[in-house]
Amino acid sequence: MSMSSLLIAVRSTLINDSNITAKVSADKITFARRPQRDEMPGMTFSIGTVAYDETILDADAATTYRVNINVYGRTAQETTEIHDLVKANIKAYSSATYKSVRLEDERYTVDVDNNHVALLATTWQIS
Repeated sequence: MSMSSLLIAVRSTLINDSNITAKVSADKITFARRPQRDEMPGMTFSIGTVAYDETILDADAATTYRVNINVYGRTAQETTEIHDLVKANIKAYSSATYKSVRLEDERYTVDVDNNHVALLATTWQIS
């Protein structure tokens, strides 16, 4: 498996969920970066730390990717509603490629420019 395959899987699960795209258009769901002052709501995702289980001999099966999904919104209500949709999407995700997709961490903050940001950290373990 490759990181590029993972990025395609993450984006696909997000943009193929009509509940999510009713709140955030698919073109606002991007890898890693958003243009400064981009209209909200929006969403980015990135690959964080990758863990390898040294007790598993197959390198692919030993790999667990951490994927961070950030939801950006104008208000707490908007941001947390989208966050909850993303969380439900990830909890329901299933794939032959990834034997385990799990929630790992959640955070919520408001930055100095009054941008509301909710983080959902997930792990994706290869089958």
